[in-house]
Amino acid sequence: MALPEEFLDRLRASNDIESVISPYVNLRRRGRTMVGLCPFHGEKTPSFVVYNDTQSFYCFGCGIGGDMITFVKNIENISYMEAVKLLASKAGLPLPEDGYDDRAAAERKELLSANREAALFFHKSLNSPIGAAALKYIRGRGLKDETIVKYGLGFAPDSWDSLYKHLKSLGFSDYILYKAALISKNSRGGYFDFFRNRLIFPIIDLRGNVVAFGGRDLGDRGPKYLNSNETPVYKKSQTLFALNVAKNTKKDYLILTEGYMDTIAVHQAGFEEAIATCGTSLTEEQANVMAKYAKEVILSYDSDEAGQKATARATPILKKAGLEVRVLRITGAKDPDEYIKKFGAIRFKNLIEESLTAADHQFSGMKQKYNINTEEGRINYLNESVKFISRIPSKLEREVYIAKIANETGVAKATITETVERMIKREDRKEEKARWNSEKSSYRFRQDKVSPEKAGNLKEVVCEEKIITALFQNQGHIGKAKKNLSAEDFVSDFHKRVYNKMLSLFENGTEISLTQFSEEFSGAEIARLSQYLADNDDMRYTPEDADRYIEALKSGKQKNAEDIKKMSSEEYMEYMKKLIKSKTDRG
Repeated sequence: MALPEEFLDRLRASNDIESVISPYVNLRRRGRTMVGLCPFHGEKTPSFVVYNDTQSFYCFGCGIGGDMITFVKNIENISYMEAVKLLASKAGLPLPEDGYDDRAAAERKELLSANREAALFFHKSLNSPIGAAALKYIRGRGLKDETIVKYGLGFAPDSWDSLYKHLKSLGFSDYILYKAALISKNSRGGYFDFFRNRLIFPIIDLRGNVVAFGGRDLGDRGPKYLNSNETPVYKKSQTLFALNVAKNTKKDYLILTEGYMDTIAVHQAGFEEAIATCGTSLTEEQANVMAKYAKEVILSYDSDEAGQKATARATPILKKAGLEVRVLRITGAKDPDEYIKKFGAIRFKNLIEESLTAADHQFSGMKQKYNINTEEGRINYLNESVKFISRIPSKLEREVYIAKIANETGVAKATITETVERMIKREDRKEEKARWNSEKSSYRFRQDKVSPEKAGNLKEVVCEEKIITALFQNQGHIGKAKKNLSAEDFVSDFHKRVYNKMLSLFENGTEISLTQFSEEFSGAEIARLSQYLADNDDMRYTPEDADRYIEALKSGKQKNAEDIKKMSSEEYMEYMKKLIKSKTDRG
């Protein structure tokens, strides 16, 4: 059953979008709007805009947009109804008495319940005779009993179906257990435990829910670490192990380690700001999550070659998210766990305080790699250094490292500066060309997933976009528009649905807002509507404009797709530059 329009109106009126977004994004005023760094993708120049007039948001960098429900749903990675409940609770609004058939939320609740029971089963198994060997192993690794309890460590018995039988006895269905990735299915259709004979690390989200598990092999029958498959409650690319603990330290930095055991060992030593990825390489989504809780990330990967490669790969991802990056120089041990055991917590604290900037760490590695006392070594060092410096965004930081390299090699600073600037210009040209080639390809050949009809009906669909926007801005004109325009006049099925919804809301006397669309339209569709409003925020259409676009739709008075196909590359690029207007430039 759909939520009543009256309830959605009250929910929207009780949750100003700026107040909903500001705890997650540092917003600053720009005219009538608020701008900030997008929390959904890494950026250094704000392209995330909040519109108080329409109670909407839109990011001109990644294209995500919508209302306050859409924002909460995406930022918290929860279902539509969970976002509604959260906002209603915040505003003190009771949900409609006739209820809401939210099957996704009900299923999510059952998945989390199954995970919780599985975690209890694993922990109980660890502390039973069957888990004696596993308990001996982790105590041998230096973990205290209180640490084992705090992080809920467990043991998956060396059995095909002990967890499966236990959870079935509690009433969970095969469907839920399989969807939770707690069991696997064989070729004959039978089920068996996903984790067997493994030390278990529960993965807990920011609300304290067990969403997945990591398992370390205690035998020799599989990979060293096995991690839960993705489920409706667990996205590996967005989840960070122990962030639920680290976020409470109130430190302005996080320590990123290579795995679960390292993280727990560092926590036990008193550094609860440590986190780890969940069996995957660092992703942009994870970096964006970190940026919500810290200004700086200290990389504490293993000191071996693989760890150094991971450091080199992680650095630009973290910087793209706007984070400062430092690197621990672990010597005399292969990882933080071993270092703390050998040298103690005080020495590890010193390591943190003495950590190098990512650039200093990189230059240190290059200097060790080449002998700059020889001509060949000096040339190789200069070539690699110049490439690295040219990728540093800050001109001031580039100047510092140019001076450093000039001093080390005896090459004139002006020569190095000229080489760096030439390389930057060359890369900028490459990026510009690639960007516009991609834009051309996207516009001409890729199907618009929201309005796939646009590829062959550009003139009509562009008119439809303007009509939708004009009617959003002039809702009192919808009654007159209805006399001249029916949903069947639209080419785009998406626009037909939008127009029908607008007519329905208008006839019921309900204010038209994105919140009224967010339940039955997809995230991509809501983002598209938000884009229409954002692109035209500084362009107020009149009722007469709406009438003209309606007439144009019916008579075909627009540049059509055939005209675009005939354009030269230069004409097309100029056309696209005008079509794809930058909101930040206009601000």
